[in-house]
Amino acid sequence: MSSGEPASEPAPLPEQARELTLKIELPSSVKAGDNLVIPSTTDETLNDLRSALGLLPVTRNLTNYNLFIGNVDIGAAFDDLATYEQIIADLQLNESTTELKIVVKEKAYTLAAVYEQISRFREVVGLHYIDRVSEDFGVSAGVSKLNSLNLTPVQEKEVKEEVENEKKETVEKEGEAATEESSEKPKEEEKVEFTPEQIKSIAELSGSMAAKDSALSISSNASFDNTQSKLKIPIKSLSISQWSPVPAFQKVKGDLLYLTLQTLENETFNITCHFSGFFVNRSSTVNFNPEIKVNEKGSIHKNYLLFNLVDSLSASFSKTLEENEVNLSTSSEHPETYLLPNNSFLATPWIVNADVLKNYPDVSRSQLPLISNGVDGSDYVKDWNEDIQSVRELPTSTIQERILREKLIQKALFDFTKTATETSIHIVKGNLTPMNPSEEEDKHIYLKNGVFYSSGATTVDVFEASGAEEASRYVASKDLAGVKALNKADVSGVNNLVTCIVDYMGKRIVCQAPVPGIFNSVTEADGQEEEKIVYGLSTDGTKILQDKAFEEPLKQVADVFHLMAHKVDVEGSKSESDLLISKDTKGIKGTDGRKYIIDLYRTTPRDIEFTEAHFDPTNPTSYPHGEALLRHEAVAEWWKRKVSVLFKAETEKLEKEGKTLEGENGEKPQIVLPTDQVVFNPDAFSGKNDSEEDKDVVRGLSKFIKEKLIDEFLSEFPSQLAPFDGQQLTDILHRRGINLRYLDEVPSKANYEPVAANYDALFRVIIQEMVARASKHLLRKLSANVPSTLYAVFVAHFHNCLLGGSINEAPEVVIDDIFRSLYPSTAFEFTKLNSKEVIELVTREVFVRFRYTLPEHWITNLIHPVQLLREIAHKFGIQWKAQDYVFSSEAFEDYKEKFAVSSKNIENKSSGSKKKGKKSGGASLQEVISQRNSIFVADDIVNFIPIVKDSGYKASLVDEIFQSARAHIAQGEKETGVSLFNELVAIQEQIYGRVNAETAKFYTLIAQIYSELGYDTQAAFIARKAIVLAERTTGFDSYDTITAYLNAGFYESTNLEIENSLKLYDHAISTWSSVYGRDHPTIINTLTNTGENLSRVGLYDASIKLFKAALDLSIESNGNLSQITGIIYFRLANVLISVGRFQDSLNYYAISEDIFAQLLGPDDSLTKQASKYVSSIQTYIKYLQIKDEQHKRELAQQAAATGNSKVKVKSQSEVVANSKRSGAKNGSKKNNIPQPDPEIASKPIEDILQFIEGKQPKKTGKKAKKSKK
Repeated sequence: MSSGEPASEPAPLPEQARELTLKIELPSSVKAGDNLVIPSTTDETLNDLRSALGLLPVTRNLTNYNLFIGNVDIGAAFDDLATYEQIIADLQLNESTTELKIVVKEKAYTLAAVYEQISRFREVVGLHYIDRVSEDFGVSAGVSKLNSLNLTPVQEKEVKEEVENEKKETVEKEGEAATEESSEKPKEEEKVEFTPEQIKSIAELSGSMAAKDSALSISSNASFDNTQSKLKIPIKSLSISQWSPVPAFQKVKGDLLYLTLQTLENETFNITCHFSGFFVNRSSTVNFNPEIKVNEKGSIHKNYLLFNLVDSLSASFSKTLEENEVNLSTSSEHPETYLLPNNSFLATPWIVNADVLKNYPDVSRSQLPLISNGVDGSDYVKDWNEDIQSVRELPTSTIQERILREKLIQKALFDFTKTATETSIHIVKGNLTPMNPSEEEDKHIYLKNGVFYSSGATTVDVFEASGAEEASRYVASKDLAGVKALNKADVSGVNNLVTCIVDYMGKRIVCQAPVPGIFNSVTEADGQEEEKIVYGLSTDGTKILQDKAFEEPLKQVADVFHLMAHKVDVEGSKSESDLLISKDTKGIKGTDGRKYIIDLYRTTPRDIEFTEAHFDPTNPTSYPHGEALLRHEAVAEWWKRKVSVLFKAETEKLEKEGKTLEGENGEKPQIVLPTDQVVFNPDAFSGKNDSEEDKDVVRGLSKFIKEKLIDEFLSEFPSQLAPFDGQQLTDILHRRGINLRYLDEVPSKANYEPVAANYDALFRVIIQEMVARASKHLLRKLSANVPSTLYAVFVAHFHNCLLGGSINEAPEVVIDDIFRSLYPSTAFEFTKLNSKEVIELVTREVFVRFRYTLPEHWITNLIHPVQLLREIAHKFGIQWKAQDYVFSSEAFEDYKEKFAVSSKNIENKSSGSKKKGKKSGGASLQEVISQRNSIFVADDIVNFIPIVKDSGYKASLVDEIFQSARAHIAQGEKETGVSLFNELVAIQEQIYGRVNAETAKFYTLIAQIYSELGYDTQAAFIARKAIVLAERTTGFDSYDTITAYLNAGFYESTNLEIENSLKLYDHAISTWSSVYGRDHPTIINTLTNTGENLSRVGLYDASIKLFKAALDLSIESNGNLSQITGIIYFRLANVLISVGRFQDSLNYYAISEDIFAQLLGPDDSLTKQASKYVSSIQTYIKYLQIKDEQHKRELAQQAAATGNSKVKVKSQSEVVANSKRSGAKNGSKKNNIPQPDPEIASKPIEDILQFIEGKQPKKTGKKAKKSKK
């Protein structure tokens, strides 16, 4: 049930814990001097203290220690999640104490502790950076470009107090106007002083932004910041010695492990890891002697910490680390540029500069599995289900408990996903043995390290009648969507499986932590295997099971997904009572005592309208499967609208009954809504004797997509930003609940008026998305028999056929005969493909999946090759070598020589050409250079990366505090709101880490809020962080990144950092042009808004340049007879007045007036305003001409009177245009006709327009604002 509650009191503030100062007494091995003081609060935990000690430079090398308060070892007496408040209470300390003394004491090492010390040492010295070369799934993951823009540091804007007071009342209006397309009179200029160097730079940047060919080439676009290349490793190597493991006769002496260290000075040391610490022993490469070594000076090298020991052995060690810190700090003002994430993947670029790729020698890297997975490898085998379910059961009674729980959940889900992805790659490459090797390959299953793996087609038998493999793959993704939704809902009493899906090299792997005991086979007395399912359809599909113990928790699940309790009638069995969830969703009791539900794909209804219209197994052009389902977003929107109707009806009923909405004591009455009426039957159309009423509800939901959501999207689209790539389009439609199978509906329903450019961009992106998705599916289908070792050859050939038909219609595939002998002939079927066949296959696939018929020659007329290459790369997981691929036969002539293919052949030397003193025979490696006969070769593919879909979700706690902060600000409690936002930043980073896509989105929101509140400097600084994080976590050319650049450009301009602003805008436009093209309509908005900003600070030449570029683009995209084009004419005319170009301004005003009159009518305010300016400027120009003639006559008369014929006659228009230099004074007024004002060109546009209209501009006492440079 739901109640209508009016909105509006802010959510309660997070509980404020008491402040506490921790005084930490450190052991002698740390060499810290004084005690360490750490500010804390009573709700922080021992785990927080350990984390802090691991981050502080003075204590980060400590890994093996005890914590004491007095004589109590609090690490042993308390759990790591115990708060200081609990510790103080349990130890019976003074509850009001504000200081806590904690002593850190070293403890004896164990082998596990030695491994932990080695791992910490590797991290501190930077070896974990080079480990990424082998550990990352993609090449050059997490790249960024912000540092290469050379932005000046963000500085406080200098604002005079009196100016601030005068503008106090108009700040809000100005803030809104800054982002709107408007034809209103421009704002008053903000006087900013610029150096000659800045003016030159601004001119160059505006020229770059206005350039027609602003898109970067592929090779230039792959130029990334290389911050980590500035790091130097302070040792040559540190590895487990050949003398390890420790022999039995040395274990009794306390030896735990032996290491070999090679320093930068090329000295080699053998080190003993002892329970008391680390020391240099007397062993060598050939002799074993683990005793402590005394050098020639009679001293020994021993230390409790490995870091300190290595520091004492190498003079270059500390020096190199110090240089690294300096290099990192000077390379970027944002540590997020080089920090590594701990609970998220970094984005991998689709193009890679292969010339900068290199590997680093490190013997210990191959030993990491031994070091990281426990003394016997036991840590490598995890019970993922138990770990994650235990975290979910943590308490949530306080804010701090919720933060800790969310943090641990996010970390556990990521660790599971990472491990599952690594194993999935091994499965695809054939490195693991399946549990059922005798079955078909696509039905293989695997169980490794607590994770169950299956292909997306293992359930194909269940969906034999509705699409087989296609249906099975689709249902797996819908099951994951249900898991994700249930994770976010955080339902208690029932658990779901930890799940992720990995698509890699055309194969789909579904990864799940299995229900405990699911693989334990128990045979009952009748010889039948025990049924594991206790709720839902049985394993054999013959009966409906309903364990009453599941009913209460499943009611919560039903509420989350708006499911109707319903009877089920299947072949041979009927449900005894109402089933709360779909019959296909199963309830299982785990051996751990928990209740689990699996197969959550039926948590949304069937898209029955679509399935009936487009799925027919007998038709070769049928949609691939009959399991089409609605999205959760669509169901949520449908539910919200239905409930809104109920609320409105209930409200009207109360009013008719004469009941007021205000009860006694001013309290508002609760309106109880029967939300149990707004539900659907998830099994409608899937069983026998389904209720017609239930079917009607589901059919109505299906119609809701086409009749409501799609139509509303198109009607609102003219006022929205057009998408510029497939990912943005996908996100926009998915947020609205529209499935991508409806892509054909948009072009057919779109009304191309009044903003044709927006619809053109949408149409282009939709066609590109259809082709890219069709290509992805074809790559998967055609590669079914292609071995992973030849996959690059196959993918390059497919792209040659798709994009290189004009160069070579039948590209040849060269494969070594030795390779051919290793695989069956079916592995090479792809070599028979040609361009015509692939184009036909794509055309057919687009029609099958989207019911859209591509026109003839679509590959040349509708498709932009580079953009399509990028889209397919993102969807299929391809990283291409960054070189300037060409797609026309003319350009290919130069290309094939420039990028000739190099291969090396082994040749055996003949023994017949013996030379004296030399041995005959042997082999040599010969390099063969050959021209390309196609665009792509296998060597152009650098890597294939897995496309991972996980079950992670956005923590609700962050949203709750965010909304609370917004509510406080809305109620005028600005300080409280800002304080909450500052606290929320720390909470966000605690939960997600500093490098995470969610953190990037959060910073974007915070920057916007700070800008709205007038904190321009803070907004600019945070916006830069958002850029770095967006680049590293979503991609250097993703729409999130480009939006972050545009936002940052705006914030820099409001902070009066004009040069920085233009650098950011210029980079955004260049990237945008590379991803979509120069003709995207939003680029027009960016150019005009930037031009407006430049005119406001007096940079008129640069402003005019941008307005003209925007005008050319608008005419090209929207046509000359367009409202947008008319507004640009109008705004350009405004700026031209400021430089005294009245005739040009008049021409543009006249054109805008004509456009507005035709489109909006003569009575529209825009038409009237343009008409007024045309009339005023005509009058002014005519008056100038009259005064000009009069002035000439006066000068001629003067010359005749004086006899001086050389007097130069200067026109009045020249006087006005050159007023800044001449400093001439105004003439007098006559008959209310405006007099020429030579100084008018230096005044704000608003004053100029007032002057032309015959009004006297108001004088102000405002002082010019200066930008702090």
